[in-house]
Amino acid sequence: MKILDIIRNDEDLQEKISLVCDFEVYDEYDDPYDYFDAEFTMDGKIFGGTDDDGWFVLLEDNTIGYITGGDIGRIAENMQEFFSLIINCPSFEDFRLEDLYYEENKELLKKLCNGIAKKDKMYFSEVSDLDYDAVKQEISKKLNIVLDNDVSENTLRKFYKTATREPMYGFVEDDELVSGLIYKDELDSSYPSLEERVEMWISDEE
Repeated sequence: MKILDIIRNDEDLQEKISLVCDFEVYDEYDDPYDYFDAEFTMDGKIFGGTDDDGWFVLLEDNTIGYITGGDIGRIAENMQEFFSLIINCPSFEDFRLEDLYYEENKELLKKLCNGIAKKDKMYFSEVSDLDYDAVKQEISKKLNIVLDNDVSENTLRKFYKTATREPMYGFVEDDELVSGLIYKDELDSSYPSLEERVEMWISDEE
């Protein structure tokens, strides 16, 4: 049975994935053109979304695209990798800053990853009486997904590699191509350094 069908046929699993991963599977595929008045660089079909206006798209080459606000790009090479991403790193959107993936920032990426993971677990405890780790184990077992013991080094670097490779998934707006979920740090020296901002982000999470 395909992974989407497993979820569609299990209401309890749907609820737990929604809580842990912020993912809602759709009963049927939707056409992106029903949501957006734009010319996409690749055909695809929407199979799910988030609570915060995000849409996941199965692209014509079987990779997975993501559309959120005015941003669009590829996030996984296949459906299995997609579920590995959202199970191991539900808040993957918080890791779109390119500078975090520089070799000299390796420890900063790990530190931020650990801090946000704590936030995800804390949020879950506020909305559910279930055990967060046990629920993640259950979801991963049902979907045959391996839980990553080094998310910053494995899951997130795979996400970055996929999100930055060519050809990019995007759309044309006002005769210009909009694509890419990863952005560069272009703040000037008057702003706190990346190290200071990571500390602030972690403090905010705690």
